[in-house]
Amino acid sequence: MIPLNLTSIDVGNPAIPGSTLTTPQGYLLRAGGADIWGQRDEFHFAGQQHTGDFDATVRVASHTLSHPYAKAGLMIRATLDDNAAMFYHFVFPDNRLRNNNNGGHESHVRTQAGEKCRAIYPVDSTSTPPPFPVTWPNTWMRVTRRGQRYEAWASADGSNWALFCSVDTPLPETVWLGLAVCSHDAAKECAGEFCDLRIEAPR
Repeated sequence: MIPLNLTSIDVGNPAIPGSTLTTPQGYLLRAGGADIWGQRDEFHFAGQQHTGDFDATVRVASHTLSHPYAKAGLMIRATLDDNAAMFYHFVFPDNRLRNNNNGGHESHVRTQAGEKCRAIYPVDSTSTPPPFPVTWPNTWMRVTRRGQRYEAWASADGSNWALFCSVDTPLPETVWLGLAVCSHDAAKECAGEFCDLRIEAPR
């Protein structure tokens, strides 16, 4: 397992400053931020630089409903600029219906700095119950990198994983890898509680 030494930083100058608190189980991130979307982002990040492939897993134990589109998840980012290229797999606070999404998991990708984000929705976006729900406090997520291929996974127990998406995107060899939380309502604070974070070599 790769040692964790996370840097806590606001990206995009959100109106409400964020913070990272180390807990016995992991990390509690508090964040403002208008969104992680479009051509630039506002959010709080706790991460570290990583070179090469990886297999990252974390359990999201709780996520504040500051807005239906509040986000908490694993982010891989070329730089800490607000318009950087990135891949982000995240969860919403609940499983309500959203645009092209019937569950709690979603991914975003920005292939080059300054480009608009592209959303990746569940292939099955209409069934009930949804195939990728959030199940507090046991909402597990996993992102793997092999070259330019990123895969996002979801689990309710941290052992049995379902592939959410697989995407190729040309991020640099050395990236920022860590936890990202966004309120989506710039006037409200959001919190995401992350437990059991592990960064390992690919299995």
